[in-house]
Amino acid sequence: MTAVNPYRKNVRMEIHLKDNNDIDRLMYWLNFELAGSVLFLISFLHFIAIYFVGLAALAILPLMLKVLIRQKRYGWLAFLFILVGLPTLLVYLLINYGDLNNFPTPLLNTSIFLAYIPIGMFYLYCFLLRLVIPEWAQVEDYRYTKFKRHRWHSDT
Repeated sequence: MTAVNPYRKNVRMEIHLKDNNDIDRLMYWLNFELAGSVLFLISFLHFIAIYFVGLAALAILPLMLKVLIRQKRYGWLAFLFILVGLPTLLVYLLINYGDLNNFPTPLLNTSIFLAYIPIGMFYLYCFLLRLVIPEWAQVEDYRYTKFKRHRWHSDT
């Protein structure tokens, strides 16, 4: 993108936007933490918390998929499907078509506890992704500065 400098006539400036803005945003959301008091309150309201935790997972999923596809991390996409997609499918089939009435512990509502499995696997995936994403951001920053240096030296 080229812009004209308003203070100096006939001088053009070049503006380069970094490509890793999405990586930085994903890194921010993956490093987001709740306060201990909120976590303590959620532990008593687990029947309501499952919905909020699920909504948070659904909210971050589009950004996560966008970054993984844009970065061409197809191994991580396959790992997402294996770690999260398959357990979600199995739990769905078990809840809808399985016989949960004869489960060994009839005091517990097993369908609610089964719903925690895919969500737990998703947050395990987020934790593992959180460990790798800073390296991706470093690589993108290096590419950006290398491109910037190359453009600066080629203009002279």
